[in-house]
Amino acid sequence: MIRRIWPDGRSSDDYTKASPLTATKDGNRYAETIRGTRDQRARTDDSVLSLDAIVSRQTVEITENDQQLPVTVNPTQSEAYPYTCSAGDLALNNGTTFETYERLSTDPDSRTSTT
Repeated sequence: MIRRIWPDGRSSDDYTKASPLTATKDGNRYAETIRGTRDQRARTDDSVLSLDAIVSRQTVEITENDQQLPVTVNPTQSEAYPYTCSAGDLALNNGTTFETYERLSTDPDSRTSTT
């Protein structure tokens, strides 16, 4: 997923090219595929990244052994994550979710892509 963050705090997540998240448990194979976009406003206070004004246009598909499972998506209006940040990456950890992002550019309007 590509996250763009502008200097005024706006940010946008693009899941167009995101790889499915996969796991195997008790011999069952699971995959979660997220598509679409999500826009929000970001700010940092006391080593916590807060996202609010979230507008989600995401779809989620979850499969178990290649069979689609029913999914209900309840978009959130705000989220907060303790974070660590360096010149090259950003790590978010709220106790149940751990996400890392690698810096691709310092220009949020760039169309950098990875394969």
